[in-house]
Amino acid sequence: MLMVRSVLKWLKSLASSYPWW
Repeated sequence: MLMVRSVLKWLKSLASSYPWW
């Protein structure tokens, strides 16, 4: 599933921009 990898990459980028933890 290529979409999954894309989403994970996006989530990782978002987490970097907005560290909730």
